[in-house]
Amino acid sequence: MMKKITLTIGLLLILVVGLFAQTDDPLNDYIFNLPMEELNEHELHSLKQMREEEKLARDVYLALYDKWNMNIFNNIAKSEQAHTDMVALIIEKYSLDDPFIDELGVFADSTLQELYFTLVEIGNESLAQAVFIGCTIEDLDIYDLKEFLVDTDNQDIRMVYQNLLKGSRNHARSFNGQYAVQGETYVTQFITAAEWEQIISSPSEQGAVDVDGNPITLTSVENAGGIVELPTKFIAAQNYPNPFNPQTTIRFDLPYAANVSVKIYDVRGKMVKTLASNQGLSAGSHSVIWNGTDESENLVSSGVYLYRIENGVESITNQMMLIK
Repeated sequence: MMKKITLTIGLLLILVVGLFAQTDDPLNDYIFNLPMEELNEHELHSLKQMREEEKLARDVYLALYDKWNMNIFNNIAKSEQAHTDMVALIIEKYSLDDPFIDELGVFADSTLQELYFTLVEIGNESLAQAVFIGCTIEDLDIYDLKEFLVDTDNQDIRMVYQNLLKGSRNHARSFNGQYAVQGETYVTQFITAAEWEQIISSPSEQGAVDVDGNPITLTSVENAGGIVELPTKFIAAQNYPNPFNPQTTIRFDLPYAANVSVKIYDVRGKMVKTLASNQGLSAGSHSVIWNGTDESENLVSSGVYLYRIENGVESITNQMMLIK
């Protein structure tokens, strides 16, 4: 492990003051409030790299959406925005210099700048080439994130990278499917063919993951006074916000430990997405996020949807409305 960089006392005090800042996203709140640890040179480099690499993916996909008007590019570009925002959360937490340039197609890193032009140029040649670029970007992201995780031990950074990695695997599944529709088979350029095959042959991954990449449902069982109070009833609060766009949080209380499933249905009763499947949870207050997509990460149409929460003994179904 590389030599640690020691934070100054003054900087540490500044960071501690902001440690319990809140966002509108339970996952980001959870990550932001993980213990702040010393950064090594590798972590510093990887944070700046991933901040711009996720922006690269977003900007290329937006350019290809403008060219081909194919929804997959616009949908995944929104996800890449969330990814680069998650890295920005850590950069803010540690008061690091942010390399992000708030202009489409413009990057502080000259290598990424050149790569942007190259990827867009290739993607503009044909729709098949555009989808090939999508596969290529996710292939690269998966490779880089796995490499960065090797020398990353800070809990908050590891959790960010693991959730980015999960997202990239889902994106790879989507682009690979579209590439097959074009009559093509993607050949990996960064990760191994076996790794790619394992990803595309497995189902889409839902919900947040922890520092080791294992599924996790975010929980909060403390009241405002800091005293743990376990719920006495199985209840589900109305999702918030509601109506919503682009995402909403579904919160529920468990009075006992249980295996919980959370699923989204349309008004005809057709299942749209599984947010949690028979996941073991402790007694307490829990939350999951739905980002308005189906199992293939495609945005669903506006309208009324149902979310059903089951704990093996009881079930609750509520309505919510997605607007666009």
